[in-house]
Amino acid sequence: MDCIRLRADKTVIPAGGSVALTCSVDVSSGWKYYWIRRTSESSGAQIIKSETSSKTVSVSEGGIYQCRGGRGGRGGDHLYNTEYSQSVKINKLDVEASSCPRTIHEKVGLTVWFSSCYPSEGVTSATWKYITSTASGPTRDVTKVDQFKHRVDINPQDFSLTVRGLTLQDSGEFSFLSEVNNKTERETVTITLLVHEPITEVQINTWIAYNDSCTVLLDCTVTSDSTVTYNWTVRSQTFTGPRLRHILSPQEGTTSFTCTASNVVSEKSATTTVTCRKGVRSLRQTTSDESAYEMITRRSPEDAGRDHS
Repeated sequence: MDCIRLRADKTVIPAGGSVALTCSVDVSSGWKYYWIRRTSESSGAQIIKSETSSKTVSVSEGGIYQCRGGRGGRGGDHLYNTEYSQSVKINKLDVEASSCPRTIHEKVGLTVWFSSCYPSEGVTSATWKYITSTASGPTRDVTKVDQFKHRVDINPQDFSLTVRGLTLQDSGEFSFLSEVNNKTERETVTITLLVHEPITEVQINTWIAYNDSCTVLLDCTVTSDSTVTYNWTVRSQTFTGPRLRHILSPQEGTTSFTCTASNVVSEKSATTTVTCRKGVRSLRQTTSDESAYEMITRRSPEDAGRDHS
């Protein structure tokens, strides 16, 4: 039996575009090609082209496609048809779905809303499925996942999904599967949720070394496990990174150092002030509960005695 194959140059039709399907038989000479399309696995087949000499067709509708080859049947020749090829599923990218956000960042404890990303007209089947970001395997109906018990709602009008009281463990992929008019399966919409701890405290640790000037070393730390960006503000200057080395002179007087820490869901700042003075220094640390502190180098007894001589 001749082997027939169906190949697609891509499996998703872009908005306003098309996909090329190529049908081939092991022995290619003299074949005509027949093409069918189904809107779903359970729907009937529709003939879209028949007896074409070209093995390639262009399609602009989503569906499940198959082809077969045939030859003979004229002038007394025996009509011979191959079996139908394997099926190839082609999805059509919906304009509304293509513009839908595919990644959402949210804080622990808040509520997140997922759009179905499609018009709701004619929908006869709609399901939201979920898989955690740390697991592999098939997705599960979100309404049947134990961790979401009493925390999820699906709007029956627009099929949007709401999840309340978010936890770090809720991070994962939420997929919307739908069917229109009991026959057309739409492209699956997958949205990635990333849940983050907000930054609740910023602490600045400070060290100072004196040698005709003050070399200030500052370290900014936060209470968050997510990716954090650090920015320092010193007068009109800005610096990046969790650590800062800055040189002051006694003539500069009091200088404020502000560290602003941010992640994708929150931002918080802490400020410390440093006064560079000749002598032996004293040191304190600041937290987010202290808006500022002063670190003053105390004068040694020898320096004090010289001032009164």
